[in-house]
Amino acid sequence: MAIVRLPELEDSPYFPAALRGLQVEFIGWMVRFFRVYQPLVPLLRKHATTLPGNTLIELGAGSGQVWLPYLSALKPLQLVLTDKFPHSLPVANGDFETDHEPVDALEPYSRPGMRVFCNAFHHFSPSEQAQIARIHAPYGLCIAEILQPNAFDFLKILLSTTLGVLLFTPFVKPFRWLRLLFTYLIPLGLLSICWDGLVSVLKSDRTITLQQRLQAALPDGYRIERGYCGSVLFRVHYLFILPLKP
Repeated sequence: MAIVRLPELEDSPYFPAALRGLQVEFIGWMVRFFRVYQPLVPLLRKHATTLPGNTLIELGAGSGQVWLPYLSALKPLQLVLTDKFPHSLPVANGDFETDHEPVDALEPYSRPGMRVFCNAFHHFSPSEQAQIARIHAPYGLCIAEILQPNAFDFLKILLSTTLGVLLFTPFVKPFRWLRLLFTYLIPLGLLSICWDGLVSVLKSDRTITLQQRLQAALPDGYRIERGYCGSVLFRVHYLFILPLKP
C-alpha cells in the first residue's frame, strides 16, 4: 500500500496554470520519447474492442502526448482525450478527439467506451478510487501505473525529475522560453516536477492493493485482470476491470 499520501501541486486549483502546463508537457514528452506505454497497447486494443463504443476515453490525459505514438496501433479504436485541467490537451484531428471542457473523473461521463487512467489513478484518495470504479467500471476500466511504492522507483524518479529535467528540457516539445526560464533561471518548474514526482511514488499503491480495494467496492459481475508489461526500467503495472456482460 501507499507509504504516505501527500498533496501534489498540480492537483491544486491554485497551482498556476502555466506551471501545470509545463509540468504535464514535460512528463508527457518523457513518456512519449521512451515509448513507455507501448507494451500496453495490444492489451488495450484486445479488451476495448469487446466493449460497446469501440472507444478509449482517457480521463486524466494531461498533455495527451502519451498516446500520440500509438494512434495507428490502437485502430480500429477511437481515442478521446479528457482532463480536469484540459488547457494542455492537443487539438483534435482525424486520429483522436479532444474534450476541451473540464472532465472530473469523479463524475459520470456519458459516452460509451473503456475508461483509461495512465499514471493518473494515484492522484485520487482510496475512497475516490472506489467511487471512480463504481461509476466507470460498467464501461470497462483500465488503470496503468508506472510507479510502485519502493526504493527503486523513488530513486528512478528522483534522477529523472532532477538530472533528467536539466538534461531534456531544451528538447521538450512544444518549445517554450517559459520552460527554460522556470527550469534554469527561476527553477520553480524543476522543483514542482521533482516534488510531484516523488510524492507520486510515495502515494502509489501496488496493483494487488488496488485490486483488493476496487473489488470490495464493486458488486458481482466483473472480471479483474492484473499484471505488468515492459522492461524493468519502464515497467507498466496494469489493472483491467471488465464487465462480464458488456
